[in-house]
Amino acid sequence: MGTFTRKLVSAVISNYPNPEITMGTIQGLKNSKRIDKAIELLVFYNLTLIEIAYQLNYRNVEEFIIHFKKIVGLSPEQYKKLHPWHKFS
Repeated sequence: MGTFTRKLVSAVISNYPNPEITMGTIQGLKNSKRIDKAIELLVFYNLTLIEIAYQLNYRNVEEFIIHFKKIVGLSPEQYKKLHPWHKFS
């Protein structure tokens, strides 16, 4: 892995409480991007967990919830309560 890629991966995973889960792999970078998109959909759009899971190509909502909690450290519901929904005007 090149220096640029390592820095990019480090910058992305620094937002998560469990960096050891994602550090150093291309799959980890993909997972981080997937979670970033999940957070965007969760906080800025009024979508259900089922809709988010579908849009991000999870097999089912349970898989999405487990993956989200493993990476972020909170369930999607807990995360949304800490970051209330709002939409830019």
